[in-house]
Amino acid sequence: MQIEVCRSDIPEAERSERLDLAKDLTRRAVEQLRSAIYALNHSSDADRTSLPEMLEQLGVVHMPDELAVSVRVGGTPSELPGDAEHALLRIAGEALFNAAVHAHANRAVLRLTYRADSVLLSVSDDGDGDPARMRL
Repeated sequence: MQIEVCRSDIPEAERSERLDLAKDLTRRAVEQLRSAIYALNHSSDADRTSLPEMLEQLGVVHMPDELAVSVRVGGTPSELPGDAEHALLRIAGEALFNAAVHAHANRAVLRLTYRADSVLLSVSDDGDGDPARMRL
């Protein structure tokens, strides 16, 4: 988003600030993904952290301090394949990051609902984003 703005006709000083912000946001996103991948790849079955616990850690450790994240779990938790957990962590991380940075949210809720044959992850926040303006 910041890089797209830089393509427009804006003053050099503002362009530089926006590029610095884009660089910082990208660095933080990469760190977040590396941490999630590390957690998934370096846990044995004996000390494996559950997906709800990893989502809690994601909200506390890897998000800006201004964003308070809570995790709510519904249904009966079950073990998921590692690639499914990894995908859910990436999706949650990206959604939280976008809520904090683009929607300026102060609070976000991750809802993880286990069903008999599926799992549902939803994210809500108090940010100022307008869902009607989403690009599809």
